[in-house]
Amino acid sequence: SCEVRPECMVIHKALENGNAESSGAESVFQLETSKCGDNAANYIRGWMHALGEEQRTILQAEQSELTGLTLTIVHQIEGSSRTEYGFLVAPVPTTNGKPDIHASTDPTKYLAAGDTAIFSNSLGHEAVCTAHITFVGHDGRLTMITEQPMFDPVSNERITDEYWLNTKGVQYSFSCRKHSSVSSLSVAKGGIMGIVTRQPGKWLDMIVNDKPPAFSEHPDAQLCSMLAKRKLPMTSSQIGAAKKIFQAKDFVLVLGMPGTGKTASIAQIICCMANAGKKVLVSAYTNSALDNLIEAILDQGQTVMRLGRASTCSEVVAAKCIPDGNLGANAYADALK
Repeated sequence: SCEVRPECMVIHKALENGNAESSGAESVFQLETSKCGDNAANYIRGWMHALGEEQRTILQAEQSELTGLTLTIVHQIEGSSRTEYGFLVAPVPTTNGKPDIHASTDPTKYLAAGDTAIFSNSLGHEAVCTAHITFVGHDGRLTMITEQPMFDPVSNERITDEYWLNTKGVQYSFSCRKHSSVSSLSVAKGGIMGIVTRQPGKWLDMIVNDKPPAFSEHPDAQLCSMLAKRKLPMTSSQIGAAKKIFQAKDFVLVLGMPGTGKTASIAQIICCMANAGKKVLVSAYTNSALDNLIEAILDQGQTVMRLGRASTCSEVVAAKCIPDGNLGANAYADALK
């Protein structure tokens, strides 16, 4: 069965105003859209429109950016439906055309496994393909997967196994930059769709149908005791928000104007949870927001592991950074010790 069948059917209903008959698979459509009522369809339409507007804004900004990396193909493996290519980052040329041996050839400063990247010709003027990055190494190697073979920017012929063997001595140079709008917004779009197609009914009801989240009758006594012993002062509103979090079974939405102490309060709450033996995952919309919170947590002596590239983090947080996608489970386990 198709792995994206639920998403296809929900998209057909919510974004294309489709029905069972127009889907061409009536029984499948009825099964996969059973959770997608009017509220869910409006939810998907609203978010997809908002994310689409944001993507257009980002794309306009990206057009003025310089190409990130120059690459040379070192091998190519043809698959049944997808094509995987390997690249080696070439030294960055100077204005006189000679390689600059001091220029960085470490692609991990620009890309990570899981990113979507745009490959262009060596001048960066003509897009060749959009690809999914599968590996990035500090030694200049990276691999990517495309749905269709790339083409030679000179001859305009597809680079297949046979073509590659016939032109083995030729070096194909391309430029590459992260397609940040696709990488980040595609994750967001997948999350929106997943709420309707993949999440248990409870989360669908709360997020889409406005069902109130559940709370315990009293906040966790251990966490409240730890909070009371913290040396940093908190206002009555901040303490109230913390206790509400300690009661939560599902989620809590805490609102506050800039400067009201949200970051400091969250840091206090996280420290209490960590001291109680809980593991806490923190995410944020921007790197700077996440780094500000991590710095506040570090100031209180807590252990932090930051997932991502050090080049995107503040100087203080970079030392706690674990590159995303390039380490195995054992490496992450060692970092947590």
